[in-house]
Amino acid sequence: MMEQVNFNPSGSALSVNIRYDSNHGGNLFATYTYTLWESQSGTIADKSSGNNFNSQDDNYWLPTPAAKNDGRVIDVLSILKNADNKELTARVEIEICQAGSTLETVTAAETLPGHSTVINQIFIRLLA
Repeated sequence: MMEQVNFNPSGSALSVNIRYDSNHGGNLFATYTYTLWESQSGTIADKSSGNNFNSQDDNYWLPTPAAKNDGRVIDVLSILKNADNKELTARVEIEICQAGSTLETVTAAETLPGHSTVINQIFIRLLA
């Protein structure tokens, strides 16, 4: 299912914040590819990669004016690794913000058996 987030096309720039959390803290390692797809197209408007290995924020500003993002799709493909031998529950959170306020936080939870790897993908359509 694709989530949908409504935004103000006349408002300020949109931002995307990517976060990872688990019920066992530092035993979750995650890498991701963030892609912003053009509306009704296979063309990429923006693309970046990151991880949770460091304290650097995983925040991305979408192109301005905000109206340009109507119909675009945010795609976050994550690879989650449980470094422990115990099962853990991981959460992937994608927060969409505008004008300093959170419009929506899309969350997906994954259960990872000990020493396992799971792929997670979240799609979010932006609508003005």
